[in-house]
Amino acid sequence: MSGAPVPAERFTAPTPGGIRGLGVGIAALEAVGTGWAVWALHDAPGLLVATLVPLAVGALVAVALIVCRIEVTVADAFAVFAFRPLHRAVVDTADVAAVELVDRVDPARLGGVGLRRMPGKVTGLLWGPGPGVEVRTTRGERIVVVVPAARELHDALDSARARHA
Repeated sequence: MSGAPVPAERFTAPTPGGIRGLGVGIAALEAVGTGWAVWALHDAPGLLVATLVPLAVGALVAVALIVCRIEVTVADAFAVFAFRPLHRAVVDTADVAAVELVDRVDPARLGGVGLRRMPGKVTGLLWGPGPGVEVRTTRGERIVVVVPAARELHDALDSARARHA
């Protein structure tokens, strides 16, 4: 081995159109609600602010649904598991105890789709069933991620782990 750093590889799972469509629908409802609140409550500033705050929270949820994505970046010394823009976990490759290729991850096993946090330090990143990778760390964490290029992700993580074992 030459000792030269290996370029980072990025693996993504495209966000389903239904999730993005839900975000657009929520954003449209938020826009209508905001317009109504400003029109109907312009003479009551306290009530207007009290109405706009939850509408702003709803708008943030809508934006998160529109822009969210699953992304795994494998670099020489670390891997980043992200559910952008809400979650990001960095794992040193020296802390990866095992990497397993899973033929079909069942979302029900992880409590559903999206960003899933389960008891026992289990994190799931998935949009639906499919091939995935399960990473176990030396700290007892398990990260399960479903991406179209699951085999390539497995190989990249396993190679990085082996270089730092």
